[in-house]
Amino acid sequence: ESEKDRNINPLGFQVVNYRSDPEA
Repeated sequence: ESEKDRNINPLGFQVVNYRSDPEA
């Protein structure tokens, strides 16, 4: 469940996992 933990990051900056540009 390490991949899921990355998607539910509390910071929301590691969303790049499923998003091309988290800041865009």
